[in-house]
Amino acid sequence: MKVKALVCGFLIATAPLLAADTAQLEAAAKKIADQQQKLADEVQELLKLLGMQSALSNISLISADASASSAVKVATADGIKEYQKKRFEEAKESFQKAWEDAPNTAFTNFNLGMVYHKLGKTALSKKMLKTSLDLDSSLAGSDKVKAFLEGKEFEKDIVNSEENKEIDEAKTQLTNLKKRVDSYLSSKTMPVPKRMSAAVEQLNKMVDIAGNHDKLVEEYYLDIADNFVAFEMFDRATELYQPMRRA
Repeated sequence: MKVKALVCGFLIATAPLLAADTAQLEAAAKKIADQQQKLADEVQELLKLLGMQSALSNISLISADASASSAVKVATADGIKEYQKKRFEEAKESFQKAWEDAPNTAFTNFNLGMVYHKLGKTALSKKMLKTSLDLDSSLAGSDKVKAFLEGKEFEKDIVNSEENKEIDEAKTQLTNLKKRVDSYLSSKTMPVPKRMSAAVEQLNKMVDIAGNHDKLVEEYYLDIADNFVAFEMFDRATELYQPMRRA
């Protein structure tokens, strides 16, 4: 009985201290959350100044599936409303409730990942978004989400990535056309006029492909123009030297 009385006395004596510690922890957590939100807002403003935006900016949230429980539907709808009002902490709480009731559905992971992104919690955002794609790879905006997960966090990164892919494909086409030009010029079975005609046809195709990209104009036009000079097609060569001077 004495031990029990001592324990009760200790708990009574320390209760105010524990309450104070809890209040301090809650205040500290709120302060950190506010700082994270402020930082996330500042990042968005900086991106606007740079003419960039997050790869996830124009992706819509996902409503609850028809098969979801009533509680999940309500929590998801509440979260979407709060998200649209830019009340991201409140949206997170609603999406968290939906996720806790249905953790293995794509839309609950997706929505929670999106709001984590808005709150500047990138690691958590990527974790939830990856899970959503693992559960359903056909989600709306999945291409942008994949790019985000691969580290292309801004639209400009994605645009540059697509542009580089196009340039690589164009270079492959140009390389193949150049091989054809060389094979025609070195042919011992084709008569000279026919060889020249075939080579010029391939060179003109190279001009069309390279002309779509400034980088390729700089890289290929001079060599193509030199070939036209060799064929004494000076007017055609001059046409290609002009964009080289502007570049």
